[in-house]
Amino acid sequence: MVDPDVEQDKYRERVDLLGKCLSMPVIRAHGYAVTLTEEQFLAAINGTVEKMVGLNMRRPAGYPENYFGQFYTIENYRLSPGCVWERLEADMKRCLKAEPVAKEVLHFLLNQVDYEAAFAGIKARFARSRSTLDALLGFKLVRKPQRKAKQVTTYALHAEMVPLLRRVLGSGDAREIPGTPSR
Repeated sequence: MVDPDVEQDKYRERVDLLGKCLSMPVIRAHGYAVTLTEEQFLAAINGTVEKMVGLNMRRPAGYPENYFGQFYTIENYRLSPGCVWERLEADMKRCLKAEPVAKEVLHFLLNQVDYEAAFAGIKARFARSRSTLDALLGFKLVRKPQRKAKQVTTYALHAEMVPLLRRVLGSGDAREIPGTPSR
């Protein structure tokens, strides 16, 4: 028997992806999220975007380069079924061990509105913030959101990964890693 909570979570993730990838209104996304099969859902998003790029059109502005959900993954603009949370969890632990400030920066971002903060605020709060942010970007644990005003560089967590991040930071492995206090 299928767990109804899992089905609800998958449904919500489909609605989120249809909105982000195809700029679909929420009401229409709800209808498609329920009626499309797995293959149709993947073909709808990947096929539409491939056709747009083939016609020298831009992807929708909200289309993520990377998305790490519980049921779907986008890497390099390509949607595929499945979850890469095990790999991400291992990457998070490696990053936390390699960069002592990363744990504090991640806690800081978790407490921000929309899980994002300006570089100036992070830099003022943490020593060695530049190398830490580069490491977090390299492990794909944070992203630089696209902004219309490019004067301010911001860093943000992938909102779909927040439950995994909270689990990793709350685990015994992460608690054993010494953090570096902020300035």
